[in-house]
Amino acid sequence: MEGNSGRISNNENKLKQLLYKYYYVLIIVILAITVFNLTYKLGTEPIKDWDEARHGANAYEMIKNSNYILNTFNYENDYYNLKPPLSYWGIILGFKIFGYNLIGFRAMSVLSAFLTIIVIEIF
Repeated sequence: MEGNSGRISNNENKLKQLLYKYYYVLIIVILAITVFNLTYKLGTEPIKDWDEARHGANAYEMIKNSNYILNTFNYENDYYNLKPPLSYWGIILGFKIFGYNLIGFRAMSVLSAFLTIIVIEIF
């Protein structure tokens, strides 16, 4: 029995050494895969007819109304979607930077997901 545990421990040490040696390469590979997954068909995939569409309409109307606190839908107060305005501000920022298109609409989601992956990798 002791022979097997010694062999397993030795294999674990070799694996740890290999991971430490190629740590930065693995991080870059993970980030490259993440960027690909987050941006693949970003500007061509249609908007889903659920929360995504409603958030986009709310953010667009906030810009048009110049009211960045109260969200509206069909230019009436939106009591169905009771999210705080922070999520809309990200969409608004994307619209202002990239324009009124799918990339502008989803830019903050992509950035948030990418930053989450980086924080997890650091942790």
